Amino acid sequence: MDPYSELIINAVETAKSAIVKIDVTKRKQNKKLSGSSGSGFFYSSDGYLSQTAM
Repeated sequence: MDPYSELIINAVETAKSAIVKIDVTKRKQNKKLSGSSGSGFFYSSDGYLSQTAM
């Protein structure tokens, strides 16, 4: 495999456990309403998370 492909594969393997999907829902009168969603990633071992705008 070429070096670039190996670099990408290694980066994905390293980062994939830090990626998160965030879904926000609202409740109004016991009904679940759709909210918004986004993604983010953990950037420290003590749980700090960076997220995209939602």
